[in-house]
Amino acid sequence: MKKKGDESLNAFRPGMIIGLKGALHEAQINDDVQVIVLSGSGRSISAGGDVKTMGQVRCG
Repeated sequence: MKKKGDESLNAFRPGMIIGLKGALHEAQINDDVQVIVLSGSGRSISAGGDVKTMGQVRCG
């Protein structure tokens, strides 16, 4: 999985978090998946959460 979002140092946004959660779940139930590699483009893999959008998604 590769994140592309250099303008915000690949900060996680709500849609990205939902997509990542779904992809990780699919990998978990697929016996053929042995490893998951997360990478990012640009200067960093991720700056963490995008504070501009943090109130948009509720976990749970």
